[in-house]
Amino acid sequence: MLRVALDSETGQKVLIRDWVMHYMEKTPLCLVCNEEMYTKGNSSPGVTTHFSHYTGTNCPTVGGRRKLYDNLQPIEKIGKTQKKYKVFY
Repeated sequence: MLRVALDSETGQKVLIRDWVMHYMEKTPLCLVCNEEMYTKGNSSPGVTTHFSHYTGTNCPTVGGRRKLYDNLQPIEKIGKTQKKYKVFY
């Protein structure tokens, strides 16, 4: 489940709990693929609120698409680009 997204206007990372309280009128963007997402589960009891991709996404964070990237080896150098994705692990 994605619990962090980018504010499409400022580019800042926003946690889901803050998004639901202050950003619902905006469009969240995925940190990995930069596609638009939406919030899910915020009015469902027993479901953790999270960000979700729209149907048809090619993002590697979604379901079976991750398998395409499982054979990739981690790299030791962590630069600016890799740091922004560290939130997923």
